[in-house]
Amino acid sequence: MVLLKVDKISKAFGKKQVLDQIELVVNEGEVVGLVGHNGSGKTMLLRAIIASMRLDNGQVFLKDLPIVFNQPLPLDVGVIIENPEFIPHFTGLENLKYLASINDNYQEEWVLSLLKDLDMYQHKDDKVSNYSLGMRQKLAIVQALMENQSLILLDEPTNGLDRDSVKVVIDLINKIKTSGKGFLIASHDEQLIQSVSDHVYEIADGRIVGGQR
Repeated sequence: MVLLKVDKISKAFGKKQVLDQIELVVNEGEVVGLVGHNGSGKTMLLRAIIASMRLDNGQVFLKDLPIVFNQPLPLDVGVIIENPEFIPHFTGLENLKYLASINDNYQEEWVLSLLKDLDMYQHKDDKVSNYSLGMRQKLAIVQALMENQSLILLDEPTNGLDRDSVKVVIDLINKIKTSGKGFLIASHDEQLIQSVSDHVYEIADGRIVGGQR
């Protein structure tokens, strides 16, 4: 089943074309990687997919339903884009409970399982203000996965993580995709992309320049 279809989307800001006729598909149980230099359009593409900007052309579909600019993102999508923010005086677990309460979808057993998988269970009751960058990043990964969404969009998910922690993230993604979840991951981390991706697209100057199916 196709979870995500990006159909010839384009976006320009003034004379600068930031996305140019981008096409890609993410199927159930599949990880699609996005690679490219800083400013190539990876993060811009993820922002377009979650409808945070009005497209000039093209359309994004989630399970055949169009994603519409300025409308709430479907609940079936988990997202990390750039630097996630948490309430610093809350504990890690309190932050997750609060965020899940927005959609009334706190699944405690699953959340605790994710925290254990990412070696964060022992820190769940510590205030986020005391977390390192890597710990905050792991918490963000839990947040993106905690509502059991079908499609997960991750922008540089291993930012701030050491190699051992990257391996933990790789193992978790590979485990979760076997349940039919789909991932679209933008990253400079070659270890991550090579270890989890079923297909890899290279983006340059807002265009896909390599790696089509």
